[in-house]
Amino acid sequence: MTIYFAKSELSNAIKIGHTDRDVDKRVKEFALPDVEVLATVPGGRKKETDLHERFQHLRIGGSEWFENGQELTEFVGSLQSPGTVGDLWKRAEQLYSEVLSYEKES
Repeated sequence: MTIYFAKSELSNAIKIGHTDRDVDKRVKEFALPDVEVLATVPGGRKKETDLHERFQHLRIGGSEWFENGQELTEFVGSLQSPGTVGDLWKRAEQLYSEVLSYEKES
């Protein structure tokens, strides 16, 4: 399973979703022009739900789309940082731990 962050150029919103299929194919199903996959991390529905809760204050309605706020932009940017595959996996687990910490504090 993969969690993805996709940005709509039309609305400038970011979708946080998950899929067990090819991410690019999944994004094409949105039927929106100019949607770009910004980042992906390993994870399923639980991690996706944790991320939705973390960025709840940016959520657009009840959807999986979020305002392109600074906190979300920085989070996605941290996932885009260069490194080895091992470094990226380690960073994904670290960020997941941060999400869990945030959830406990709330």
